[in-house]
Amino acid sequence: MEVVLNSWKEAATLILIAKTSNINKFGSHMDSSTITSFIRDSQTDQDQVNLSGDITDKDKVRQNKILNMMNKTDYRIMMVKRSGLSSFMASAYVFPGGAFETVDFSSNWWRVFEKANISRERALEVVNRVKGHRPEIITESVTFNDYIETRLDEKDSLLPLDIALRVAAIRETFEETGVLLLANNENDKLIPLSDQDDLKINLSDWREKVRNDASTFIELCLELKKCPDIWSLYEWSNYLTPTSVGHKRFDTMFYICCLESIPKVIIDNREVTNLKWITPIEMLEEHTQERVFLAPPQVYELSRFYSFKSYEEFKQYVIRREVQGCERWLPIINTYIDGAVSALPGDEMYPEVPDLIGKKPVQDYPKKLKDLISPGSKLNRIELRGPTSVALVNVESKHGHPSPVSYYRNNEELIQNELNSKL
Repeated sequence: MEVVLNSWKEAATLILIAKTSNINKFGSHMDSSTITSFIRDSQTDQDQVNLSGDITDKDKVRQNKILNMMNKTDYRIMMVKRSGLSSFMASAYVFPGGAFETVDFSSNWWRVFEKANISRERALEVVNRVKGHRPEIITESVTFNDYIETRLDEKDSLLPLDIALRVAAIRETFEETGVLLLANNENDKLIPLSDQDDLKINLSDWREKVRNDASTFIELCLELKKCPDIWSLYEWSNYLTPTSVGHKRFDTMFYICCLESIPKVIIDNREVTNLKWITPIEMLEEHTQERVFLAPPQVYELSRFYSFKSYEEFKQYVIRREVQGCERWLPIINTYIDGAVSALPGDEMYPEVPDLIGKKPVQDYPKKLKDLISPGSKLNRIELRGPTSVALVNVESKHGHPSPVSYYRNNEELIQNELNSKL
C-alpha cells in the first residue's frame, strides 16, 4: 500500500457518554409558551410559521416527537465547539480530542503504571480485548514508525499503540475540557479526578502545563500516583480525512467512554469555545436547522447513536462490540449540481482502490443527488447539501456497528419519502 509519510497526522478522539437523571431531561421544565418560542426560533423556513405567529400542526407534531424522544433518552453526549480561529474544522462541533504525540507511547509510561500499582499484564489487557480487524493506525502507525526508524533499540520498550492512542485521547480531553480520567488499583468505578474536591494539587495549573508540553502529562500522573484509565475507553471507529478537505488531514481513532453522571467541565477558550451535553436527536436537529455546524463523521456517528435511548443499553453495546475491532474509513467525495456525496466503504460508488494521498481531482458531475439512487442501490454515504449533511445507509454495517438513521429537517421530508420509495 502506497503511503507518503507525514501526508497526514494521527489523532485520537473521545466520545463521552454521561448518564442523566430525570431532572436533567430537556423540556421537563418548559410551559407551552416556552416550547412554542423554542420551536419558532429553530425554524429555518419562515413560511412554516403562520402570520398569527402560531406554528403549524405539522411543526407541532414534529417538535413534540423530538421533545418526547429527548425526554426518553437518559444520557447526554459531550460536544465541543472548535475555535473560529482553528486551522482545521473552525467553529465545528466535534467530540474532544487531538493530535497523537510521540510522548503518548513513551517507555516512561510503564513507570506511571507501576507507581499506580498497575502491573504490565493489567495494562496490556486492553490490547487483548480486540479480536477482530485492526486499522492501519494500529498496525502501521505513521507517528510510531517515523519515531522508531532511528531508534529501533527502543521499540520493545514503548507502549503498544492500543494503549498509547487511549492515552492521547485522555490527555487531549483533559486539555480541552478539564475532564481527567485517571485510575489506580483502588478505583472500583470511573469517577473523573476533576470531580474530586479534595485534591492537593491545582489541576488548572497542570492543565496549562500539559497544554504547553504534552510530556508533563506523565509528570502529573506520577505526582498523583495514578495512570490514564485506558480500560474505560472502548474502541469504536476510525476516520481518515478525505484528500479534498482543507490543507490538514488526520487519521483519527474514535473511542467511547461511559460515565455515571455528567462531570465538571471547564473549557479552555482556546481550541474549544463552547460545549454542549446533548442527546443525539437534539444535536442532529440543531444541525439540520443550520444552528450548528457538524463535520460529516460526527453526523454519521450521531446517526448511529440515534436509536439508543437507554444509557445501560448503549454502554453494554459499546463493550460487546469492541471485540470485533474496526477498519479505517477514507471518505471519497464527488460533487453534483445540488450538493456532494461522501462515499464510504460498502457504498456502490466507493472505488475498489481508494486514492489515499490525493493524486486524483474531485469529480464534478452534472447530476442531482436524488438521481444517484435507484432500486437496488447499495448505500453507505453522507449527502452534503450546503452546511448540512445526512447519512444514507442501507447496507449491513461491519464489525458489529449499528446502522445510522437518516435524519432530515422538516423541509426535506419529500426527499426522504422519495429516497425510501426507491429503496
